[in-house]
Amino acid sequence: MKINISWLRERKACIEGINWFLEKYSEQLEGVEYQSVLDALARENKSEWAGWLMTKAGSTNEVLEIEGDLVCEHSLFFAGFIKVSKNISVVGDVKAGWSVTAGGDVKAGGDVKAGVDVTAGGDVKAGGSVKAGWDYGIYVGLSVKVSLKSQYAIVCSKIKPSNLLLGEWKENKA
Repeated sequence: MKINISWLRERKACIEGINWFLEKYSEQLEGVEYQSVLDALARENKSEWAGWLMTKAGSTNEVLEIEGDLVCEHSLFFAGFIKVSKNISVVGDVKAGWSVTAGGDVKAGGDVKAGVDVTAGGDVKAGGSVKAGWDYGIYVGLSVKVSLKSQYAIVCSKIKPSNLLLGEWKENKA
């Protein structure tokens, strides 16, 4: 899917957003790939704009699959599925159109949000909130021994997730 000025105007994007898009992509009148725009928003940590775009453009069936760790020095916005075999570490927010899945821990300086579920082999630590889609769950500690769940199957966030189905919640007071 391509995003262009007409598409943004039809969906009533804010003036700041349209101006940002024009500044970034003035040479590409035919449009820019949806995920490329999300990547640019992530590099600038424009979480609200990415959320708006993902709501208007919807989710895709694309998969961001990483063998090993995923480390980002900014936010991570992906319109499809995020699947990482080990840990996810992101300075800003993590937003996925479908799901966020990590074999190890998920650590984000901001929010962790998925259209469907959030799944981690270990802990999920967020500077903001952790949210799964309506009527979906958050599952942490999938790879943790039962005897260690109270230590290593933790969702640490500012607000207790309403749909935490596996794991313990601890308030992030930072």
